[in-house]
Amino acid sequence: KYLYHLNSITRILDEINPGKYEAGPDDYYGLLKWGILKKKGRKLVPTDIDDVFEATNNFEKEKSQIYSAKTWISDIIYDSNSLPIQKFAKILKISLVDAEDLVYELVAEGIDGVLEEGVFKFNDKPYKVVSKLEELIDKILPSLFFRFFFSFFVSNNSIILIIVNINKKCKKICSY
Repeated sequence: KYLYHLNSITRILDEINPGKYEAGPDDYYGLLKWGILKKKGRKLVPTDIDDVFEATNNFEKEKSQIYSAKTWISDIIYDSNSLPIQKFAKILKISLVDAEDLVYELVAEGIDGVLEEGVFKFNDKPYKVVSKLEELIDKILPSLFFRFFFSFFVSNNSIILIIVNINKKCKKICSY
């Protein structure tokens, strides 16, 4: 349905580095989620530049909240050598069932522990639990699905949005 638009974005990416980048559905998901592209009828079009700046600010704010959540969770783990599921769910703003599922995934990843009366009690070192848990949080939080930061520069009298992946790949997504 959006094949034409995928090809359009791929052509733009080819201008930067021929044959190196190809747009896919993941690019669209992130760009739509952060409001950089919007649906107009059956087409995807760039949003207004002010909306893009707002999306950037929202991204930075959410990234900061995720860092704070990870810090709170690690503090709880280091202080009590356990993880209360209710606090865990509240900090991550997820349901108790999802929090329990994360704990079960933690056990599946090799953390030795047991869930008793709403508290995950583990036998491993706290730093090992924290590092595995942070990996799982990075996988499940939807905001981390789109790990990009945004920058703008002026070229040929137009503002060009560049999205830089954590792998340092540059993508020219749209021009204004």
